[in-house]
Amino acid sequence: FRQLEELEEEHKNKIVSLKDSYENIIHSLKNIDNNADLPKALDTLISQVVGNTEGLGTLYNKVESDVSIQTNVREALLRSKENQLDELRGKLNDVIAESAQQIDQLTSE
Repeated sequence: FRQLEELEEEHKNKIVSLKDSYENIIHSLKNIDNNADLPKALDTLISQVVGNTEGLGTLYNKVESDVSIQTNVREALLRSKENQLDELRGKLNDVIAESAQQIDQLTSE
């Protein structure tokens, strides 16, 4: 759970960072004085968008991997608990059968 909380916090920070980055880019685009600077500004914008997209993709893959690992661990734990429960049921059934046999022996004497 702690890892998920850390990833959630990282995701929130990344979103805030992206928002700030895009606001700065938009502000820069509004302040372009001549058309000669426009292609350079657009290239910068595209590069930042691509970088941010890759960053979010990496974060998504990390979250997906962590969730998958945690799911596998929980499934293994559940299987282990089910096996333990089956063993206990078997032992309980053996005790019940043995008790019934002893009761039959005592009542037949």
